Amino acid sequence: MRRFFVEEIRDKFTRIGGAEARHIKVVLRLRQGDELLLIDSGGNRYKASIYRFEGNDIVVKIRKKYPPIPPSPLKIILCQAIIRAKNMDLVIQKASELGVYEIIPFYSERTILKLSKEREAQKIRHWKEIAIQSAKQSGRVPLLNLNRPLRLSDMLKRFKYEDIFKLLLWEGEEKNLLKQVFRSSPLQNKAVVIVGPEGGFSEGEIEMAKEAGFMITAVGPRILRSETASLVISSILQYEWGDLSD
Repeated sequence: MRRFFVEEIRDKFTRIGGAEARHIKVVLRLRQGDELLLIDSGGNRYKASIYRFEGNDIVVKIRKKYPPIPPSPLKIILCQAIIRAKNMDLVIQKASELGVYEIIPFYSERTILKLSKEREAQKIRHWKEIAIQSAKQSGRVPLLNLNRPLRLSDMLKRFKYEDIFKLLLWEGEEKNLLKQVFRSSPLQNKAVVIVGPEGGFSEGEIEMAKEAGFMITAVGPRILRSETASLVISSILQYEWGDLSD
């Protein structure tokens, strides 16, 4: 059944407009009586059917309400250095599918792509649309939270005094490997992980992260692309402490 997001449902009938309505009518070519699955901002799910078309809007009738699907017990905050457009889109899409709670894009010394304020706003809108489409496909609720881009130093300040699981992936780390980190860490309900840009982190940035309480670790013997590392660590975290192992 096709999934669509609505802000709120109060009555037996509700109205769908904008891009969602155009998608239903023009792309999917659904007709009166066809069934939909609606998801509101609280994660409640509703079995509904198309009642009638009114101009650019669609009136649907609510047939049945289902409770929200429980979110992952682990709140993952993925701090992703801004990378090339196609690869960044992939990270947003797959992180949403994997149940990542929040993504914080950031700039570091070796970030190749620098965005103007206007371009940042456009990118955030684009990334949010990717997250919405991914949520429709995967059935996740609530939606992935997308933060505005920060500088690495400002992002580290945000988490400096939080007593939570904090990790930075760095290919230059030779002693503190990821498997050892998990073996020595108790069960967590919140994790912050930082993944750098294509050019990696500088020594100075690694020292800043250590001062902010981040553990520095390497995933393994191979050097992973930035987008690969983000998806690998998100999957491992969900398996170890989240809902991939349920």
